[in-house]
Formats: sequence, structure tokens, C-alpha cells
Amino acid sequence: MQKDYSAQIKQLRVALGMTQHSLADQLGVRPQVVASWEQGRREPSATSYQHLALLAPPERAWFFLSKIGITRKFIESKWQGNKPVVPPGRQKPDTAARRKRSRPSAIAAGDPVLRDQVAIPIILRRAVPPESPDSYRDDQIDQYLTVPLGMARKGSGSYTGYYVSDSGRARKEDPLRIIVVDHTRRDPVRLREKSVAYRFQDRVWVGKVARESRQDHIVLVPETGPVESVVLRNSEANPILGEAVFWLGSQNS
Repeated sequence: MQKDYSAQIKQLRVALGMTQHSLADQLGVRPQVVASWEQGRREPSATSYQHLALLAPPERAWFFLSKIGITRKFIESKWQGNKPVVPPGRQKPDTAARRKRSRPSAIAAGDPVLRDQVAIPIILRRAVPPESPDSYRDDQIDQYLTVPLGMARKGSGSYTGYYVSDSGRARKEDPLRIIVVDHTRRDPVRLREKSVAYRFQDRVWVGKVARESRQDHIVLVPETGPVESVVLRNSEANPILGEAVFWLGSQNS
């Protein structure tokens, strides 16, 4: 049975005059993945839907955006008539300069309404954290979160979200929260006494970098998971995934 997304993807590819191989190269996936989309055997991830929206003409782009919960109605309900009030005697912020400093996401680049939004990938709960926290594969991303630029001022490309269990037991029934980190900030010396997400025993934990930490001797005081401090020496890759920016509330897996 053909899925609605499979027909839309094939129509877009044909309209662009692209082969499955060339579309795959454009999206950063394997040609077999594009074939599975068009056959309805596998649905694109949120990241791929965003990239497809960027390639599509405006009217068709809304179909791909709707697949990740972004519709015209949603945009209008959130931003219509919600312009910020500027106190007398104070200048409006230079939004053009602010946008230039940010690294816009695929969505933001394709729709001016979303240029003040930051796209943050949320990693699958059981994905093994890589040594470089910005190198997750497309199939390791569970969903894509968009937040106002004011919550993540560096823009898309600088943040990653992880599911974290407060107990650290990783049981299915345990409540989960999402920690969003700035993965451009990983230097343990600069992050002394700050909360970070870190990689330990193929899991993601949250803790504080102890004052005595050095580049070759990182001491992490857990805020979730293990009770005792974790000490990682220079024989291991930097376990810090990024500085904690904000939490998203508790939810069930």
C-alpha cells in the first residue's frame, strides 16, 4: 500500500529532475533509503523531512513540514499578532544581524516565518553516543524540536537533545526528561562547576564538572545516574557532550 509521503517524495524528485542517487546525495542519505521512502517501506526522519521541505517549492513544502508537526495553522497560532513590545527610548534588536550570526536550519532557510526558530535534533534514547556529539546519523535522530531563537541564541547546528532518566536505570517505565546541550562547548577547563551532559558506559548522563578537572583528568559529579563521582583520564576521548542549556519536562518513554 502506497503511503502519502512516498508519492510526494517521488513527485518532488521527478519535478526536480533528479535520480534517486542524486536526491540521496543532496539529502545526505543512501540511495537505498530514498528508494525505501518512495516504496512506502520506510518513512523519512524529521531531519529528512526538513531537508525535503527546503528542496520543495513553497506550497509543496508544507506537506513535508506538516509531517513534523509544523503547519500553517500552528505558525499562525504561535506568531500572529505576537510582536514584541519595545519600551520607549530603547531600540529594537537588530534581527537581521541576529539571523546572520545564527546557523539557520533547513526549515529556517526555506521559510521566512521560521527564521527566528532553532532546530534541535533529539537523539534516540538507546543510541550509543559518538565521540563527536554532532556526528549522529540520520537514523539515530528520534525527533526534531524547534524553539525560539531566544532559547538557543547560537542557532541551529550548535545544539543536541538527549533523553535522560533521573534514576539512570534506563527502565522502560522510568520517567524521562530531555536535556538540551550546546555541543560547541566541551572543554572541561572552561566548563568547571557547570552542568554538562556526558558519555559514560555507552549512556548519556548529566553532571557537574568538578573544579579540579583538567584536560587529562575530568571529574564529573553526577546529577543523574551514578551516585559516585566519575573520573575519566586522558586515555579516553573527551566524554563531555556539551554544556547543559535547558531541560524539557518529564515524560514517559
